[in-house]
Amino acid sequence: MVQMTYNYNAFGLNIQTDLNIVGLEESNPNPSNRELRVCLNRAEPSVEPLELQFGHKNSLQSLFWPEIARFDIDAKGTIDIYPCTGIAQQVLNLPLYGTVISTFLHMTGRLVLHANAVKIGEHHVAFAGDKGAGKSTTSAAAVLQGCDLISDDVVALDLTSAKPQVMPGIPIMKLFPDIAEKLSSAQVEFLPLPAPEFPKKYKRIF
Repeated sequence: MVQMTYNYNAFGLNIQTDLNIVGLEESNPNPSNRELRVCLNRAEPSVEPLELQFGHKNSLQSLFWPEIARFDIDAKGTIDIYPCTGIAQQVLNLPLYGTVISTFLHMTGRLVLHANAVKIGEHHVAFAGDKGAGKSTTSAAAVLQGCDLISDDVVALDLTSAKPQVMPGIPIMKLFPDIAEKLSSAQVEFLPLPAPEFPKKYKRIF
C-alpha cells in the first residue's frame, strides 16, 4: 500500500507530510521556503522515549507523549512520528503543529512565541500568554472586526533581515464552544474535532 503525502506551506516551510490536515488546502512548494518532511511510521502497541541531551548543538531532539507517540526532530529537515496503536492522525496533528513544530523552528533559528497573530491594517499583532489566557478569544474578536488570522497558538518570527518577518502559520483556530458560536457570521468553517472529548471547536478562517 502506497503512503499518501500532502503538501502545505506554513511557518516559512514547505511541509511534505504523511498526515492530512483536515480543512487546509494543499499548496505548491515555495522556492524560498525551507523543506520539512514529516514521516508517519508504523504504529506499535507501546512506544518508548528516546533519551537525548537537549542543547543547541544537538541537531536531533525527541518529544514523547505517553500512550500517544514519540516525535524525533532533525534540524536537517525531518520529523519522524512513532505512534501508539489506535491513535488517530488528527490527534497526532495536535502536538505536531504545536510543541513539535515549535521545537523544529527554534532549532532552525526562528524566534518562536506561544501566541496568536492577526494582521491589523499593514501591521502584524501577536497576542501572547499562557494556556487559557485568551489568545484565541482575542484573535477571534479581531477576526470579527475584519482582521486576518495569521497563526493560532504558534507564531514564528524570522529575524535574519533588517525588519522582523512574521511567518504565516495554519489558519485554523481552536476555540471554546461559546466563543466559536460568535464567529458564525464571519468567513469560517467548522471542522471535525480530533477526538470526541476535545474541549475546543476547530474553525478554519478564510
